[in-house]
Amino acid sequence: MLNKKKLLLIGKKSFVASNLYNFLKKKINVEIVSFEEFNLLEDNLINTFTHICNCSIKKEYIKEKYLKKNDIDRLILNKIKNSKIKYIFLSF
Repeated sequence: MLNKKKLLLIGKKSFVASNLYNFLKKKINVEIVSFEEFNLLEDNLINTFTHICNCSIKKEYIKEKYLKKNDIDRLILNKIKNSKIKYIFLSF
């Protein structure tokens, strides 16, 4: 049996995420949520995804000195570190 890819896009209001979602929804199983919604998801639901891609960012991450609490990528990775989920890191 083939494993089906299931992608979770984080960044509901993100231009990149919304366009990726509109492009990919016809090709693969993809869902889009805000970072706040992601934080509320139970681990067993998160583990139904094979891939996660973050397209969100906090304004403080850009405007202020680096703090771990403002690094959304780090927060997501900490939440999935014990899973087999592949994390897609975008670089612009």
